[in-house]
Amino acid sequence: MAGERKATGNLGENAVADFLTRSGFIILERNFRFRRLGEIDIIARENGYLCFIEVKCRRSDAFGRPSEAVTRRKQRNIFRLADIYMSIRGLCDERARFDVAEVLVHSSEGGEKYSINYIRDAFRFY
Repeated sequence: MAGERKATGNLGENAVADFLTRSGFIILERNFRFRRLGEIDIIARENGYLCFIEVKCRRSDAFGRPSEAVTRRKQRNIFRLADIYMSIRGLCDERARFDVAEVLVHSSEGGEKYSINYIRDAFRFY
């Protein structure tokens, strides 16, 4: 089960990275980790913003939209990691944005297909 979830997650992250590149984003980093604080799935640039992107991939929305899994606690963790990333890379003066990419994977005769719902500025910290 865990292996299947990881495979679905990897499929989703790869699909979103491809979508972002085709949409004009410049991907700076994937799966940024710092110690045991967690991970930011994708860090990219778009229109003068440093975008910290959380990817949520599901095979069904029976238990809610994928973006609903980005809880306030998860948002705080992403914000903390983004702050560390910007400090390490000397990007503290950059404008930051926090986006969420929802991926729904559908199995069909031709293999797996997916749909992406990209949510810009999905959450903020004041």
